[in-house]
Amino acid sequence: MAGGNRRGYKKLLVGEGKTVGVDKVPTKTECEAAEHASSVHFEAVKKLGDLNVLLYEDIILSIDNKTAAGKVAFNLLVNT
Repeated sequence: MAGGNRRGYKKLLVGEGKTVGVDKVPTKTECEAAEHASSVHFEAVKKLGDLNVLLYEDIILSIDNKTAAGKVAFNLLVNT
């Protein structure tokens, strides 16, 4: 995931985030609370959600499905 820093999701990937709406993926409850908060905070939460989707897509695309381990990893991601 070498492009994580360039794409803006490195902290999400390595779990360094501590602040919801800044560098930590919010929970469903935190997302719902953000809808009632200021628009700046809501936009930050939405951006992190979008980065989380991008990260998930990049992880799936990086799996080598021609190997046994890659097939197992892909199935684990798809079925969760």
